[in-house]
Amino acid sequence: MIVHAMNLLTPLAFMVFHATLTISHHAFGRMARHHLVNYILWRAFTYAGIHTTKEPSGLSRIDRKCPDGLTLKPWCGGKQLAWDVTIVNSLAVSYINNVSLFSGGVAEMAAENKIAKYANLASSVLFQPVALETLGPFNADQ
Repeated sequence: MIVHAMNLLTPLAFMVFHATLTISHHAFGRMARHHLVNYILWRAFTYAGIHTTKEPSGLSRIDRKCPDGLTLKPWCGGKQLAWDVTIVNSLAVSYINNVSLFSGGVAEMAAENKIAKYANLASSVLFQPVALETLGPFNADQ
């Protein structure tokens, strides 16, 4: 679903997006990469004329954490689209087993963790994780 918005990225924005993800964890910073991916998603939605809000509140999370973004109008099946970005370092020792199985294994694991984290969102919301590895792969749902 996010792929529709990602297809709207300009070639320059995509180059910045890809280059940022391949920069070392310590060189650019995890939060800076996270904010850049959210910004690019927000810009893609805005360019497509889809109004969104960043970090929406009141979606009934018990710990008061919220997804990174939410469409203001229904996205699919009368439900709003909420997304949450995570960028995982595929070179971390704790991910060696997932990296060795297949490309994108760490992103898939991170996406499954996000889905579990937001399992109790309101029924009017369709949740889409956006999981990326520092070396480039996205999770398969994209």
